[in-house]
Amino acid sequence: GPLTADDFRGKAPANSTGAARTSTQLRFTYRYSYQVRDAQTTLNLESVTIDAYVRRDESWNSRPDDKNLLEHEQGHADIAWIQCLKARIALHDRIHNERTWTVTAPTLEEAAAKLEKELTDRLKAFEKAGREADAEYDRETRHGLGARQTEWRRVQVETIKRLQAEWNERL
Repeated sequence: GPLTADDFRGKAPANSTGAARTSTQLRFTYRYSYQVRDAQTTLNLESVTIDAYVRRDESWNSRPDDKNLLEHEQGHADIAWIQCLKARIALHDRIHNERTWTVTAPTLEEAAAKLEKELTDRLKAFEKAGREADAEYDRETRHGLGARQTEWRRVQVETIKRLQAEWNERL
């Protein structure tokens, strides 16, 4: 949902020259089935749930009543949501189109760790894309003070609508 002043619980660093920072993160949970055969455990990934979060403990806003600043920070949260939707679609398609996503290891614990590493590694690309989009957004909008702010927000909202529709088609 939309950001509020309550989403900014962190403290600004002493050396900060900015007015706010929105820290985001992608997290996932997953379900799998497994089979043990010949001293090997094979996990089959059945589903992944990916969500985007605002890290309230790391996010801060020195002007919580500034609606323009809050709107700019919403753009950073929306970049994370865009990457979340892209990740959901990509991983869903990998699981359902290839019909299998398996890992094998000697024990259940090792196989689960291997699967979690694969998923973490996949999400790193989306997190990196989000960081790059955040930097470009700040550069092009001059941290919300430039003329491109409105256009960026319009494109973000349209992108979210399109990706949400794509995601809903897969459910």
